[in-house]
Amino acid sequence: MIGISPSSLVPLSFVHGVSDDSVPNKSERFKAVAKDWIEERYEAAYFRWEKHWHYAPYELLSQAFTREELICLWHSCIFSSELDEYMEKHEPVVWKVRHSLWRYGCSQDYNRFAACYNGLSRLVADLPDFDIRLTYTRSINTAAWAEHGRENPIYLDASFGALLYYKGNHVMTIGFSCSEYGILVAQVQLRQKRGNRFLYKLPEPYMDFALALVKRAFPDDDLYLVTGASTVKGIRAAYGKNSDKLAVVTEDRIEQFYNQPLREYDRTDKTVNCCSDDGRVFVQLVSKRHQPNLGNFWKRVVNATRDRRKSAVL
Repeated sequence: MIGISPSSLVPLSFVHGVSDDSVPNKSERFKAVAKDWIEERYEAAYFRWEKHWHYAPYELLSQAFTREELICLWHSCIFSSELDEYMEKHEPVVWKVRHSLWRYGCSQDYNRFAACYNGLSRLVADLPDFDIRLTYTRSINTAAWAEHGRENPIYLDASFGALLYYKGNHVMTIGFSCSEYGILVAQVQLRQKRGNRFLYKLPEPYMDFALALVKRAFPDDDLYLVTGASTVKGIRAAYGKNSDKLAVVTEDRIEQFYNQPLREYDRTDKTVNCCSDDGRVFVQLVSKRHQPNLGNFWKRVVNATRDRRKSAVL
């Protein structure tokens, strides 16, 4: 199995106030281990923590601060730094969560960042013979090839991919992104078109299963699902010059799949369309159990259907 086991992610603590302020005595602690570096670059009298710390290499910063403190400092910094390069290489999930939140809403809230990261560790299939592995897109892309599985590439329509395994075989990909607004589900895709006998082992249709899996991991977040029309548009963009290979019948099937009625959720009229790579649009889902206000658009759909049924009876 490729990817990262979600349970291996070490949760982050929440902070009070600004993340940078949550690191106590940072300037003094840094100066205690970086006297030579400071003297060589600035001289002690001219060194200012706020202006200069982000130029320091990770090896030096790690002598003064814990992992969590370094993540707090890195998250609060808007400048490029060697610490950012270290995070991208050695803490790729941490780095990707921050990038996803920036691309989908420009969130700079540390507690939101920590909540999203911690949610990833709760991804679990919770069924016999099933397992979950986590992957993510390469570099700064929000829709691109996954970092893991380069010999048998996996394309993700979002920043993260929850890879569902059945008896050791990758059978389904759930692509989603962390956003300021909630969790955006952009992709629910079977790994192969035929031979998916594992579907009989699921307690519900696989779209509903995927949404339930994500919701369990992020119980306090609003859940959004991509619209069928924007999915087709995004796939066409990914095909580029070969977009004519996407048959009309395939487009219809994709659109109907993402617009299908859901067992546990209703769609509202609230949508999110952020600076993703391909312009996908996400619609907010609300639990049917809570008997929510469906919103004006879906109310009109329901009322129109009811009126047609009454007319047919009369």
